[in-house]
Amino acid sequence: MRFNLFLTLCFFVLIGVCHPVELPGSDLQSQFTTSGSSSKGSQKSEANSSYPVYKPPLRRMPDSRVGGSDRGSDSRYPLITALVPKHTGVTVMEQPVLYWHLSRKCDYPIDITILDDTAVGPLWQTQISPPIEAGIHKIRLSDGKVRLAVGKTYKWFVAIIIDSEHRSKDIVAGGDIERISLPSALQAELSDGGSQENVSEYAEAGIWYDALNTLNDMIAISPDRKHLKAEQAHLLKQVGIVLEEH
Repeated sequence: MRFNLFLTLCFFVLIGVCHPVELPGSDLQSQFTTSGSSSKGSQKSEANSSYPVYKPPLRRMPDSRVGGSDRGSDSRYPLITALVPKHTGVTVMEQPVLYWHLSRKCDYPIDITILDDTAVGPLWQTQISPPIEAGIHKIRLSDGKVRLAVGKTYKWFVAIIIDSEHRSKDIVAGGDIERISLPSALQAELSDGGSQENVSEYAEAGIWYDALNTLNDMIAISPDRKHLKAEQAHLLKQVGIVLEEH
């Protein structure tokens, strides 16, 4: 069954590969250093100063986000969404946290798969048994002993298993993640521990996964702080995600 899922996910991988990639000549590290430090003031002026402003990497990347299939809009099934940009999102963490969302309670099992294009099989594959509550869920790569290498891109997927005998019916969402080295200019700006300032610093440097994780950790600690939820919605909207629960 897992081999069938692997073939299904390979289909989504091939779709992403078919998109053209156009990269400038400058190196990746300098792109993120520039992204995080060149126009911080002008970026903050574009939105409420208390909200993080996500500035995508300067290089052009192929679309890699996979959305829930058309079945996700079927009233019989929940919509599953990977909380990632359309392009490859980046992290500076060796074992980052990934996030996904369910529009309503799910009565089907959900498969989680982490892929390395250079590996024969999945780096990690696990399954969540139903019922699974609506809302935002996290994937800690540390739980699967997965460690990301600097400069490598990985793919990850969450799949609602509608029919375990026919995995082509899965409702799949996912995206790409790349680990980069922490730019020295950003390191100097980050404060100890999680903070709203760190969310903004990560977001403006184009480091999506760490911006979202820092913000979500703050929400988990203080769930009654409504402005944090507003910041979260604002951050997600910048990459074309508006969460709905029904």
